[in-house]
Amino acid sequence: MLRVGTQVVLTNLRGQARLFSSAPDLKLKKVGVIGLGNVGNAVVKNLQRTGYNVTSVLDVDKSKCAPFNCSTPTDPKSLAEEVDVVFTALPMPPHVRSVFEGETGLLAGISEGKIWIDHSTTDYEQTEEMNEQVK
Repeated sequence: MLRVGTQVVLTNLRGQARLFSSAPDLKLKKVGVIGLGNVGNAVVKNLQRTGYNVTSVLDVDKSKCAPFNCSTPTDPKSLAEEVDVVFTALPMPPHVRSVFEGETGLLAGISEGKIWIDHSTTDYEQTEEMNEQVK
């Protein structure tokens, strides 16, 4: 995400940039967060505190979802289908891969116009590989 004044530019996995006329436009989007450890928990709290529409959260430890007034889909695919913007905050590259791939993975639920923002601890090569799968 790049912010210039009130202009916000987001780039999707295909490298396509989308300009939102102002930051408030993003607040109208449904947001989901996968991974509610230290980073994901902070992401949800900060997004909610600043008025973003966080509607869905997901973690392998379902008790971490309880503090948030959000839906808790059964899998990454379902979460991606419910929201416009997906944040992932996962601890290691294998976790990112397991959330991304498979019949119930993020890739199966993400569609044209959706945005994925990855805050995970991952590696460049894996990110590039996933980018190719989305094309």
